[in-house]
Amino acid sequence: YSNIIVIHDNFYRMIVKNYKFIWKFFGHEAKGTALHHRIHLVQFALLHRLESTESGVEALSGGQQAFLIVSNTDRKKVEMALKPHEILDHD
Repeated sequence: YSNIIVIHDNFYRMIVKNYKFIWKFFGHEAKGTALHHRIHLVQFALLHRLESTESGVEALSGGQQAFLIVSNTDRKKVEMALKPHEILDHD
């Protein structure tokens, strides 16, 4: 039975494309700003019932970035409303 779940999960990942939306912050307050921005990303995902798979904060050279990973079905909604600095394909 667990093999069926794995096959289904792998099939789902093949047909549903995910995107990583990134907002970059620099300067001495970058980490705090990125952490705060992540709170708003999670709130947005909950409010709009996005198929969000993950959010977080990552270090950059000289700064930090907040990110939100969503499925293709929610891509335009996030892109238009939140104006990310960068959008990457995410598997």
